[in-house]
Amino acid sequence: MNIEQLLRCKTILEEVEKGKFPTLKSLNEAVNNMLNKLHELNDSEYKTVTDRTTKRDIQDIRGLLRVYIDYDIKNKGYYIESDGFTENECAALLEAANLVFVLQNMDNVKGNIAFEPRKAKSGTGHFFEILEAIRKRRKISFKYTHYEKRESTSREVSPLGLKEFKGFWYLVAHDGKAFKTFGLDRISDLTVNKTQKAYYPKDFSLEKHYEHCFGIVRFYDEEPQEIIIKTTPIKASYYKANPLHKSQKVVEATEAYTIFSIFTYLTYDLQQELLSHGEKEVSVLQPADGLVIKRYY
Repeated sequence: MNIEQLLRCKTILEEVEKGKFPTLKSLNEAVNNMLNKLHELNDSEYKTVTDRTTKRDIQDIRGLLRVYIDYDIKNKGYYIESDGFTENECAALLEAANLVFVLQNMDNVKGNIAFEPRKAKSGTGHFFEILEAIRKRRKISFKYTHYEKRESTSREVSPLGLKEFKGFWYLVAHDGKAFKTFGLDRISDLTVNKTQKAYYPKDFSLEKHYEHCFGIVRFYDEEPQEIIIKTTPIKASYYKANPLHKSQKVVEATEAYTIFSIFTYLTYDLQQELLSHGEKEVSVLQPADGLVIKRYY
C-alpha cells in the first residue's frame, strides 16, 4: 500500500466514521476531492479514481487495516461493523501517511509547517530491537538513567510492550519481581539476550494492563476509582474533542459548566494534567479531598 492509497483509505474511513451511511458515489467524490487538493499542493495532475478503485480500497482497509466496512442495504450506504485495529492505532497509522506525504513535498510547504523540537538522541533507535525481543520472547539488558537521581543503573528485564504517551515512548517490562516502565529516551547500551527466554505472563495484554490508566503509570496497591471534574465551557469543548480517558462521560452540562466522570487510577500523570489547566478552569469534585500528589514513578 503506497502513500496515496493510504490517504485514500483515510478519507474513506473518515467519511464512514461520521455514521451517515455514505454511498459509494459520495465516498468516491470525497476521495477525488482529497486527491485534487493533494496534487494542487505539488502542482501536479492526478488521475480520477473510479468506483472500482474505491471498492478495492474498502477491501484493502478490511484486509490490511482490519477495519471492517460493510454495506447496509436498509440505509443504502456503508458503515463500520467492527475493527481489529483500535481507533488509536488506525489514526496513528493514517496520520503517519499524512506526514510522509508532507515530507515528500516539503519544498512546496517549507516555512509553513512548524514541528516540535526533537532531540537527536530520543531513544527510538532501540525501538525495533525491543520490538524484535518482544516478538521472540527474549530478555534484554540496558543501562537506565533516572530523571531525579541522575544516575545510571544496569537492568535486565523481560520486555512486554511499547507504549506512547505525549510524544514519548516507554518500555513496559517485568524485572522478575514486578512490572516496570522505562522511558526509551533514558535507555542506553541495550543488548538482546539471544539465548535466555523472557518471562511473559499468561494472558498478558498491554491494552488490558493500561485499561484504567491515564498515561504510563499503573498502580498495583490501589483500585481505580470514579473521578469527577467540573470544567468551564471552553475546557469542556477541549475534553470533548480530546477525552481524558475512554471511560469519560458527561454527567451534567449547562451553559455555565460541564461535569465529566472518568474511571481511572488517580496517578501523577492525571493529576498533572488536571492541575495544568488551573483550578478556575478545571476543578475536582470527586475524590472529595481533591488532588493529593503522593508518588512519582
